[in-house]
Amino acid sequence: MIPAAGETSGPTRPDVAAARPRPPEAPPRRTIAAEWALWGKEAHETGYHVLRCSRGALREKDFSEAITRYSPGQLDRLPQYTVSWIPGANREPEYIALGVHELAPADPQQAGGRSRVDAVGRDIVFVRLFCLRYADLAAHAVTYRNQALGYQDLIQAVAGIQPPAGATEPARVTLPPEPSPIISQGSLRKQAEQVAALLLTGRQVCLLGADDIPVAERLRFVDTVMAMLPYGLRATMSAATWASSTSQELKLRLFFTSGRRAGGRLPGSGRARAEDFLVEWGHLDEIDITDQAARLYQLWLKDVKREAPAMLADQVDPVRFAAADLRRMVGNLPKDKSVLATLEDLGRNRNAAGLDQEAVREAAKEAAKRLRRYLAGADMPADPIETQLKYRRRVCDYGLLADDGRLSPQRKGELYDQLLRVAFGPALSYDGFCEIEQSAGGRLHTSLRSALARFGVSDWLSFILARPPQPGFRSGGVAGDGMPVLPGDPLDEVMRGVAQQTLLPRHGATVLEWALRDLSSSLGQPGALLAAREYLQSAYEYVYRDDLDTQVRQLRRVLGVAYGDKLGKAEIEKIFGQLTGRPTPALERAVASLTAARHREFVRRQAYRAHLRAQGVPDWATYPKREHRWRRWLPWHWTRRHRASVTPPPDGASFQGSQWEHPRIVILAAIVILAFLVTCFVLVLSLIQHL
Repeated sequence: MIPAAGETSGPTRPDVAAARPRPPEAPPRRTIAAEWALWGKEAHETGYHVLRCSRGALREKDFSEAITRYSPGQLDRLPQYTVSWIPGANREPEYIALGVHELAPADPQQAGGRSRVDAVGRDIVFVRLFCLRYADLAAHAVTYRNQALGYQDLIQAVAGIQPPAGATEPARVTLPPEPSPIISQGSLRKQAEQVAALLLTGRQVCLLGADDIPVAERLRFVDTVMAMLPYGLRATMSAATWASSTSQELKLRLFFTSGRRAGGRLPGSGRARAEDFLVEWGHLDEIDITDQAARLYQLWLKDVKREAPAMLADQVDPVRFAAADLRRMVGNLPKDKSVLATLEDLGRNRNAAGLDQEAVREAAKEAAKRLRRYLAGADMPADPIETQLKYRRRVCDYGLLADDGRLSPQRKGELYDQLLRVAFGPALSYDGFCEIEQSAGGRLHTSLRSALARFGVSDWLSFILARPPQPGFRSGGVAGDGMPVLPGDPLDEVMRGVAQQTLLPRHGATVLEWALRDLSSSLGQPGALLAAREYLQSAYEYVYRDDLDTQVRQLRRVLGVAYGDKLGKAEIEKIFGQLTGRPTPALERAVASLTAARHREFVRRQAYRAHLRAQGVPDWATYPKREHRWRRWLPWHWTRRHRASVTPPPDGASFQGSQWEHPRIVILAAIVILAFLVTCFVLVLSLIQHL
């Protein structure tokens, strides 16, 4: 929104971010110098003139000629805005002039000594004119969103500048860090494209029917029109948000008015003035364009579609609205290669030997711009997933993400930002990270890591590996959806990767280390959460499958986080009692190393019970927790548990037998049978004695 005259400009509009990836940080604001003039009259005067102005390269006469030459005529509604240009000493375009047409504020403190009426009681229309060097604007034209700063942004930057009486220094104009939005779709967008082509005919374009449209919307339309043209045409462009339909001397190329202007003649030559192109606001009518350059340009706009603003934003060489210059401009319009062709060019440059280093850098720069334009304006392809897979295969096959010593870190960063978005956007997944790592040669170099840090992620594995943050990260979901992050979320994703064997073992150590540190820093008592996840024993067995000592060492850390450095019988029973699967040998050794020597036997018994339970043996059929001393005197070794370390049952084995196969049951059955036989024998003897 453009501030009204006399108001200070408010804070810049926040960026509306896409779903994924996250946008990069906005560049710092830039400040440039602007020469200025105040046009109007004093309360006792009747004629307009320059009241005060800066003292620089432009003189009072230059300001006066610019204001009168591009005057919009009598204005009924204020404020209004005009844009024009001033040539330099060699008659080449040098300045862009912004005119703010307004009444003096009613508040004397804000009026700066200006009167609202003149000597005969008529309203005084003041013009604050700000002249900015075109070269300064062109240097800062394209922002990080790959869109050029427009007239809306420049008017917003100067809206609050009121040069006081006696001031002669140039004004300091702070450019906004990002451009205001232009019209992106609909009939007005198509009408802006049509008006852009009409301007290349050299005839003036008059927009009708916009009387009730706010001045900010009219200025936005002008910006949209200019976004459809090379930036260099702004060096000689003139336009107004409103002009008088009765004025015969309008030098404005594009203006809004209330009705058709009557025919007239050009000053000096006396030749008949060409009729204006009349365009009805919001009505898209077919206009026959006979000028060849304008017609070719219209066809080019239809071909490039939404890519035009991004493709034209960096075409900053000044262009005049002369027939020869326009034909040359149309002949040199950027012809973008396809994304596949761009990737193939990068692949050839990377693998070709003997190329000039400067040529390689320039090719990378152009490729980054081309990919940026595609991302900024390309229509969605019919099969976006399949299309992106093609781009990804090219990027990986050509090794475009590998370190290229011929490019500077800045150039590599610009290129990697676009390659990641084209091939792996909108957010990086773990599968994508693995492909990037393979394409980069197995190890991510510094420039690629910096680019990944600016790129969005879609899961915890890619989040941890692509840009390892500090543990305890708790600022919304991984994909930036605003959902809260629960303490166990990163760990759960790691465990799913282990269970499905999609997590590569070489990444396992990094993600497990981060997830464990994150859990211990974000949750005061993580014992229950670790118990529910089997103390990560399966994860460490998967990652360190050939290194039992490392498994034991890592599980000691996990148990230390859950229960402390020393384990008693209660903790040991809790550890093995909560397992739903078999305990690994590493877990048993880790528990035994954290307890007293007198509890080692208890650890072995608990581990064995957990093994039996995992094989389906019911709890009532397992050995008692406490072994009686008298059982040691019995000679039946098969009734006692072997005192060596537990040997796990074979994988896949299950308890298929009857409960009668257990030694306790067999002994009990034998005792019952023996007692029955003894009783029968006694009864038989007693019966014989009585006979």
